[in-house]
Amino acid sequence: MARPRVRQRLLEAAAALLAEQGVGVLTTRAVARRAAVTEASLFNNFGDKAGLLRALLLETGDEHPALLTALAAPAEPFEAWLARLFVHARAWFRRVLPLAGASLASAPPRHADPQGQASYAAHRALSQRLAELQQPDPETLALLLLGAAMHTTLSELTQGDRALAVDEQALARRVARSLARR
Repeated sequence: MARPRVRQRLLEAAAALLAEQGVGVLTTRAVARRAAVTEASLFNNFGDKAGLLRALLLETGDEHPALLTALAAPAEPFEAWLARLFVHARAWFRRVLPLAGASLASAPPRHADPQGQASYAAHRALSQRLAELQQPDPETLALLLLGAAMHTTLSELTQGDRALAVDEQALARRVARSLARR
């Protein structure tokens, strides 16, 4: 049975090791040692390294809650709301993409895993909110906004800060304007 304090210590140890050494050298043994627990405790709490990485994505950091809060904010004016969502989504992807790559490399995705499904909460919430706002084809609009945020963030992460040759706010306004006019 998972114990909340042990789980939290493991998450804190993993986050510290990631910050110090990067995802490439993160091992379950090192995380357990840093948290002063057995490696079996890590497996009891997260199943495997991929589960630990998924929990780090979903249970730590402020980016995902900030994105969900922005989704719930008033959508007036619509174009400005889309721009704010784009900026929050990029912040989330800056955190998610490096860890997601490591998670996918360490184990294949588990389609029936509730933790994995939770990572799509922002997409589902955005689609639902767009439907409430009576936007045509809310599912596609959500995919386009989040896809643009993911792609531009991946470009920035792989090619450097100036890969897009435009500041984030200007980019957010351009994306939002294009989506609002579709």
